[in-house]
Amino acid sequence: MPLEPIVKETHFTSAEDMLAALRLSHERWTVRESDPMRQTFAFRGHGDDTWALSPSVFRPRPPPWTTIVDLEAETNTARGELALLKRFLRHADRHGLEIVEDQQELRDAHALTRAAESPNFPDRFILSPLALAQHYGVPTRLLDWSWNPLVAAYFAARHAAAPPGPAAPQRLAIWALDTDLLQDIAADHQEKQKGDVPRFAIVTAPQAAIPNLRAQVGLFTLDRAPTPTPLDAAVKGVLASLGSSSWSHRFPVFEKLTLASENAGRLLRLLGAEGVSAASIYPGYDGVVKGIDETKYWR
Repeated sequence: MPLEPIVKETHFTSAEDMLAALRLSHERWTVRESDPMRQTFAFRGHGDDTWALSPSVFRPRPPPWTTIVDLEAETNTARGELALLKRFLRHADRHGLEIVEDQQELRDAHALTRAAESPNFPDRFILSPLALAQHYGVPTRLLDWSWNPLVAAYFAARHAAAPPGPAAPQRLAIWALDTDLLQDIAADHQEKQKGDVPRFAIVTAPQAAIPNLRAQVGLFTLDRAPTPTPLDAAVKGVLASLGSSSWSHRFPVFEKLTLASENAGRLLRLLGAEGVSAASIYPGYDGVVKGIDETKYWR
C-alpha cells in the first residue's frame, strides 16, 4: 500500500502562509459538521522534517538515561522504561512533589515489575504518571501532541532556529493527526486480532495536575507494539493487514506541513505576536526568561 494516501504533505514557502493554514478555523481541520466544537486533529512540531514520529524512549539518549535503560532493558524494553519512571517518582515523592493519580500500586516495586511483564504494557494506572514524567524530560513511549496547532508550530520553529546538532535542518514540519480515525483503525485491528486492548491509543492526563501539559494543551499517542516503529509506519502496517478499502474514504490519517528552516525565525516572531512563546509554553518565571532570550532568533 502506498504511503501517500495515509500521509498528505503540503509544503509552504512563507511563515505567513503556514500560520494561516494552521489556524483551527481553517477548513482543512473542520471534519464534523454535526459537532463543530469537537476537535479531532492533534498536532506535533518537528524542527527537522526528517525526524520520525518515534517516542523518546526509543531515541538515542544522553546519560544518565542511557545507562539506566541499557541495564534494565537487556531482555525487556518495558522494564527499562519503568526503571526510569520508578526513579523519577521516588525522587519527586521524597521532595514533596505531587504525583498525578497517585496510588499504592505505584509505590509497590513488585507491582511495577509485574506491569513490565504485561502484554498490555503500559497498564492504565501507569499512564498519567508516565505523562507527568514525559512532560519533565523523562524518556517514555508516549508521544507528545497538542490540541493547539500553534503550540506545535512553536516547537518546530524553536528547534529549527537553534538546532541541537551540528547539521542545520533543511525544513521544519508540523504533523497533524486525525485522532478519531486512528482510534477507529485501532478498534478494528483489536477486533480482528481479538486483543484485550487496542494497539494504538489516545492518552490524556489531568491537566490541572501537570502545569506544562495544561499550558501546551497536551495529549499523547501510545503504540503498545513491543518493537519500536515510527507511528506513521506502524499505522501503515496495520492498515495493510486490515485492507485499506474500508478506510480510504477517510484518508489521510496524517497531514505533514513543512516550511524551509530559514523561515523559522520569522515563524517564531509571528507566533510571539499571537501570544505563543516560551513564556506561554513553560509556565513560570523560567519560561518568561526563555521567552525573552529566544527573541534573538526572531526575524
